[in-house]
Amino acid sequence: METRAEWKRRGILVGWALLLGSVTALAAPGGKIAKTRSKAVDKAPKVANAGTVGLHVTVYETTLPADRIAEMDTGALQARAETTTGLKGALAKLGETKILYHVYQLAGVPGESRIHLGRRRPVVTNSRMLEAGPRTRSMPRLSGSASPPSGSRAPRSERGADRPAPRVALSARGPSRINTVQYEDTGMMLELSVKPVGREPKGVFHAEMSLELSVLADGGVEIAPGVKAVETRQIRTNQSGEMRLARPVLTVHVDAASGGKAAGATAYVCRVLLSEVP
Repeated sequence: METRAEWKRRGILVGWALLLGSVTALAAPGGKIAKTRSKAVDKAPKVANAGTVGLHVTVYETTLPADRIAEMDTGALQARAETTTGLKGALAKLGETKILYHVYQLAGVPGESRIHLGRRRPVVTNSRMLEAGPRTRSMPRLSGSASPPSGSRAPRSERGADRPAPRVALSARGPSRINTVQYEDTGMMLELSVKPVGREPKGVFHAEMSLELSVLADGGVEIAPGVKAVETRQIRTNQSGEMRLARPVLTVHVDAASGGKAAGATAYVCRVLLSEVP
């Protein structure tokens, strides 16, 4: 018969065997620990389409005649906006068009990009005329004459008795103009935030864009003879929505009050495009 000590030893060994078997079962691929870890990995957030894209920004200025303002159709311009030259050609049919800014840079996805182009330009804000200055007297010296030594008197023949008296010339300074000049900040500032939308389809993003544009133009008001006032045209806009690779987005702004009814209007068109990086 087994003694009490042997039974106790056997019970300890059986207990250790049961404990090791439980740990092995939990750590196995089908155990609870393995399943929990697999679910945690599946639920980890994945960023779709992460990487770098090319950011293209072009700003156009078009002067529209009064009878062409209604022809500024955003849908028709969008169809020609696949290339910068195609869009410029479509705008040129409406009026005189020029490119103000053209930028290309890399942008991270997801990420935020900022573009700031501009300069400080002098603007005449006031002009006034100064009156003519006082008259000045000038007495030119006769050629060939010399001053006598101090304390002596030149002979009569050398004092130019037969020479004409020196002429006295009176001159006056003409009126002058003083202009008051201050510097104005002009240029473009664009901020763009891009985030991918889900995993599929690729190349689709949610974008938030802020655009500020400041341009100097002739105000048409004469503040002094030959000096016209300068006005500042400013555009501030915010928009958000879907963007796709290789599909440009347009913003169109028409200032119909810029030149009056007869002069027409000035339109500013901004083209933004995201492209793949080779």
